[in-house]
Amino acid sequence: MAHRGTVAIRGKAQRPLLLRALYFLLIGWWFSGLWLAAAYLALISVVGLPLAFWMYGRVGAVTTLYRS
Repeated sequence: MAHRGTVAIRGKAQRPLLLRALYFLLIGWWFSGLWLAAAYLALISVVGLPLAFWMYGRVGAVTTLYRS
């Protein structure tokens, strides 16, 4: 017997695709380069390792405004 239920969608609402595309073209591509360069500088020091890994994990959000 099949159960009927609801589908729960989790996650945050995303910004409109057009806004995200404009952000990527005008800001995101070069800002992500600066972000990765800063993450690399943090990676060089042992003290900055946690920050560097956090920054590498957030690069998609910096590049395209994707909310996770």
